[in-house]
Amino acid sequence: MLKFEEEFPNLCQLMGCYFHQDWDLTGPDTESVLAEYARVTPVNRMSLARAEIARLLSRGTDESELARDLDALGSYYYPGGDGITYVEWLRKVADCLTKHIDNQTK
Repeated sequence: MLKFEEEFPNLCQLMGCYFHQDWDLTGPDTESVLAEYARVTPVNRMSLARAEIARLLSRGTDESELARDLDALGSYYYPGGDGITYVEWLRKVADCLTKHIDNQTK
């Protein structure tokens, strides 16, 4: 099993600190939570988290394994509740991070 804290430190921080079991107290949806993350996180760390998402997705794991991986990263978010898959949700997170990075570097 991967040591997620070592292989995905920025994604582990994002998931564990922002999508923890009470994540919905930060905001009602992914975009709101990521807006708070972007407010306090330097651009370079957001870029690293986005790259780690790409690396995680490039492994080509199935949904059940990806669910276990995200659990190991500290995420309590369940995308099925919003009618999407884990892959779709991670792509959405990466897209949101890109928007926040672009906004902060203009």
